[in-house]
Formats: sequence, structure tokens, C-alpha cells
Amino acid sequence: MKTFILPLMFLALLASAVVLRVEASKAAPAHAPAVGPAIATAPLPGHAGKVLERACRDCHSNQTSWPWYSHVPPASWMIQRDVDLGRRMFDFTDWSSGRATPTKDQMSLICVAVSAGSMPPLPYRQLHPQAKLTPGDVDALCKLADSAGAR
Repeated sequence: MKTFILPLMFLALLASAVVLRVEASKAAPAHAPAVGPAIATAPLPGHAGKVLERACRDCHSNQTSWPWYSHVPPASWMIQRDVDLGRRMFDFTDWSSGRATPTKDQMSLICVAVSAGSMPPLPYRQLHPQAKLTPGDVDALCKLADSAGAR
């Protein structure tokens, strides 16, 4: 009996360590977080900025709202992967703090992705109805890309 319990306890300890490691990685990156909205109003004005704040902020800024299920493996692993990828692609926190400005290519990619319906991703839209984009939302983002000379 003891030979069965010890390996089981070791596996439980190992699983706990993995879960704690994943949870620790959800912290925002080391640079100071932005104060106020994650999306800068200067480079992304008006309706387009509000759309990005509403539908894109969770994966593309350091102001991610972590729902309860984001703390439960294996969902937590998938969500963390998506957020890490989103922040690598576009980090609106950097834009709003002045550490970076959106490039024409980035604005063009945003327009292409929302026009194709690939952003926000379907699973995210299903769990976050406020992230669904209307044709007017897509048009505002693409007009912003046009004004940046991106399309």
C-alpha cells in the first residue's frame, strides 16, 4: 500500500508545482503597466479605439481580465498561450505608454484579421459576447488602417 501512496503523492506535488508555475506567469511583464485605458487615444482615436479596448484588450495588453476558468488547467494553459501570443503580436499597453507606436503593417494586419473574422477568435467571442464585432466596428478599424496608409 505504501508503495502506491508515495508515487501518487509525488505526482500530486508535481502537478501542484506545474499549476503554480502557470499561474505565476500570468503577471504582467516587468515594465510598468499603463494607467487608464489600455488603448491609447492618440494613435487609436474614436470608435476604433473603443472597439480595440472592448474586444482586444484581454489578449493584447497587460490589463487582461482573468476569468475564473483561466485558473483551471488545462484551460489555463490554453488561455495563457493565447494571451502570450497576443501580447507578442500587438501590445496595446506599449502603444498607450509611448514605448511603441502602431506601424502601418500592424494596422493592416488588424484590418485583415477582423475583416476575415479570425479576430477575436471564435472561442473568445463565444465566452465574451461583448467582443463580437459589428460591421461598423470592422469598418472603423479598417478606416483607421486606411488613414495610417496601411491597406
